[in-house]
This record gives sequence, C-alpha cells and structure tokens, in this order.
Amino acid sequence: KGRIAFPEAEEILYAPRTPYLPPGTLREVLAYPKPAATFTADLCSTALVRVGLERLGQLVESTQRWDRELNEDEQHALSLARVLVHKAPWVIIDEVLDSLDDAALQRFVDIFTQDLPQTSVVHIGRSDAHHMFSRTLHLVIDPTAKKLSALKEPSATRLAVGA
Repeated sequence: KGRIAFPEAEEILYAPRTPYLPPGTLREVLAYPKPAATFTADLCSTALVRVGLERLGQLVESTQRWDRELNEDEQHALSLARVLVHKAPWVIIDEVLDSLDDAALQRFVDIFTQDLPQTSVVHIGRSDAHHMFSRTLHLVIDPTAKKLSALKEPSATRLAVGA
C-alpha cells in the first residue's frame, strides 16, 4: 500500500526513450527547458566530457540540427548530460536504459552513483537488467480498484518502476 505524490517545488526531468533535442546551440539543448544563460558553457562542456561526448565539448555555442548530427546513442548521452547539468532531484527515465550497451549503461550508473547520489530516479522499463536501483515497485493493474501492489519491500532511496 502506498501513496504517490508529486514532489512540490522540486524539479523533475524526464528522459524519454526518444530524446527531445530542441533547435539551437548545444548549450540551449542542455539547458532545456530553462534558458541557456542558466548554465555556463564550462559546465556544459564538462558534462559532455563526463558522458563521453568529448568531441562536442568545444561546440557548446554552436547551432546545428543536433537531432540529425548525432546518432541515437549520442542523443541518449546528450540527454544524460542534460540531467547532469540540471542536477534535478528527480529524474524519470522512460525505457532509455534498456537500449544502452554495457559501457554506456556503466557510465550512466557511475554518474548517478558518483555525481548525482541525491537524485531519485524513476525508471520505466525492465527492472531485471539494472542493478543501480535499490528499490523496485511494480505497478499492477487491478480491475476492481485503483491501487498499487508492491512486490518487493523498499529499502533505500532509489526507485525503479518496472514494466
């Protein structure tokens, strides 16, 4: 049994399975949905290096069609760089982890455990493949009522929602 509530006054970032890369400079892409001036070019470059996109570090003020310039893995890495720049207390990840190779998945885990240890992650996808989560909550359809059934006992701060 439990209650899910929207955390008031806390930023929530959403990482969809197909990253949204708005038009503009790379800094604008990383700052989205905030104004680019919210984050320094140095912070953005550092985040790009951290997620393995070193080659883009010098292009932070460049305007390109990033959705066309970057392959799918690079777009996911850019989405992770956005999370790193924002340092949001909540991140909702929709099936992104399921498509990452082992090296990218390990980088992802390292960033959340080392750089963003206070960030709570809600992952929508296969929960069996991701060891970074200390709690798993399975949402179960109950035709007789609207309730959640927890299949495992919660034990720490991270949360994965398994599909």
